[in-house]
Amino acid sequence: MNFFTSNTQIKEAKDERDRLVKQKIFTCLRENIEIIVLEAEQSLNSSQDYTEFCCGLEALFLHGLKHSLFSITVDFLSTSNLDRRPEPSFMNVLMTIAHRDIITSLQQKTQLNSDIAYCRAFIRQILNDNTLSSYLTMIVNSPRTLTSYYYKYAFLRDKVLVLSILKLIEPMETKAAFKFNINTSLLNQWPNMTLELSGIWSVARKSLQIDNAEDVASSLPKDHESYLRRYTKTPAIEFSVSPAASACSDKMTPSSVEDACLTETYSERPSLLLFPPRLHDEDQVSMSDSQILMDDDGIRTAISPQVSPMSPEHTPDIDSAGNRRETDLDKYDLSTLLEKYKTHNEKSVEKKAQPGIKEVWSNFESNMIKVKEDDDSEKGESEDDWDKMDPNSFYKSKKYKLVDLQPLVEQLCMLTNEVGLDGQDFKCKKCSTPISIDFEGTQICSFSGYYYCDNCMSKDLCIIPSRVIYNWDFRKYNVNADAANFFKEFRYEPFIDIDKLNPDYTKIKMMHRLKNLRLKLNSMSQYMINCETVTNTFKEMLGYREYFFNFVHKYSIADFEMLADGQFENMLSSAVDFGFKHILNCQLCSQQGFICEICSDQTIIYPFDLDNTVQCTECSNLYHKMCYTTGTSCSRCERKKKRLESMNEEAGVEECVEN
Repeated sequence: MNFFTSNTQIKEAKDERDRLVKQKIFTCLRENIEIIVLEAEQSLNSSQDYTEFCCGLEALFLHGLKHSLFSITVDFLSTSNLDRRPEPSFMNVLMTIAHRDIITSLQQKTQLNSDIAYCRAFIRQILNDNTLSSYLTMIVNSPRTLTSYYYKYAFLRDKVLVLSILKLIEPMETKAAFKFNINTSLLNQWPNMTLELSGIWSVARKSLQIDNAEDVASSLPKDHESYLRRYTKTPAIEFSVSPAASACSDKMTPSSVEDACLTETYSERPSLLLFPPRLHDEDQVSMSDSQILMDDDGIRTAISPQVSPMSPEHTPDIDSAGNRRETDLDKYDLSTLLEKYKTHNEKSVEKKAQPGIKEVWSNFESNMIKVKEDDDSEKGESEDDWDKMDPNSFYKSKKYKLVDLQPLVEQLCMLTNEVGLDGQDFKCKKCSTPISIDFEGTQICSFSGYYYCDNCMSKDLCIIPSRVIYNWDFRKYNVNADAANFFKEFRYEPFIDIDKLNPDYTKIKMMHRLKNLRLKLNSMSQYMINCETVTNTFKEMLGYREYFFNFVHKYSIADFEMLADGQFENMLSSAVDFGFKHILNCQLCSQQGFICEICSDQTIIYPFDLDNTVQCTECSNLYHKMCYTTGTSCSRCERKKKRLESMNEEAGVEECVEN
């Protein structure tokens, strides 16, 4: 029985240690993220905070990491060296979750010479690229991926903790910009803080000799000793009787009474803290000794200790000497903090400049003007009427003005931050109805980040394009009524140029395939549009959306909805297969191919064969990819160049003769 009891106690102690380690990592990340966001808003910089934040992320990936057979062998052989620093590495995890190009680029850094350096450089690389939230989202959505690399108690396998960190990181990425140096030899070794946070290793503490002390209490009289033992521990603590526990005290053992008391105490405020409050050593001793008291009648009474607010040793901002502890906010003066909160309340969260937004709005505006011009041509309006018309007073549905649409289009191109009720004066963003978290009928719009009342929110869930563009997130979210109507009204307008907003979008395998399919359609369209027998069929297969082959990177909101279930790729593949078969079998289209002038092979090649051919950017002449290597010049361009030179020489000779 003692054997099983000891094993249970060891397991409980280990679980408690792992919980405290994860709490320490979470606290470190949360505090540093708050400081980084505050400094980003105030245009300040503190490299120390960024370094601590990186150490917290490194500890997050190291906690609960399973040891490889090689590392276990090395640790066993070096047990005699107690000061040896462990060298864990989550390189195997990176090979699973990271893109191959990122791993290759890191391995090409000249100053990085170990797996530890690659792991630390990876953390800084994804911070520079603002893709940390994407990796954490992928880990949450596919927990089985890390099963073979992490123990069950690991931080990354705790979905609640990862989601909590993710909520803090997403707004940070929209405000803070990181520029870490990746190629540096300082990354070749783990810092002490990372190993201590992850619970793997800590710096050896040297024991100090303690002088002998005299036990004064043993020399006191017995009556005086019992008096001190009974009353000296109580002045700094106030006790409040727990009614629920005292009512059942006669039927409960001392240990069960203590558990009931603690359960009631913490159940009163379940949502204040993610983890139970961390007690000081003095508090723990007082609770264990004074949790259960026995009065003169022999009745046990359960009590819940409350630290007196007047006791300086138990006040979090006052140390044992009575001096005020320095906090993270001490680095800012009062005027700076007041100005920050004033600006936050008067203005919503400032939008971060996002590249490509102007181009997207220009595409949207040009599409609207084109629609207006088409409507005018049908109605036969004169140019004088067009000159007198306000350009902001039209759209095909007559519901919107361009001035009202611009904020919606810009918001569609960027990830949002939750503004907070204090940022909108506790009123609905649209109708200004007073709202609060305590009131029923208050919802947050995932599109704009503002709170709305139920009357101003849409009942339909929508896919948010910016989450697809940056996070590859196709989930449907609650949006306000104006955003839902905007999505519905303009869902077929191809104004979203994904290449301008996220040039790295082709790193996603599906988007890379879609880009190649649309490039093939672009080359095929020159054949299919000019062949009257299949023009209508070809357009019908694409839903009469000619931007599929005219503009390779443009998408509409409806296209993103089709991406989620794979319909978009199937539609493009069917159109490409149809065009490929027609061009090869059509007597007219098949004769409009090219002959490679380098190898003089008589086999006809076509520009839509992207895997085997390459096209000259100047004259559009086509060659085999194997023939047209680097440094090879285009024969057609050479002929044009010689022809121009000969014409210039002839013109010069004629001018000399005339003179």
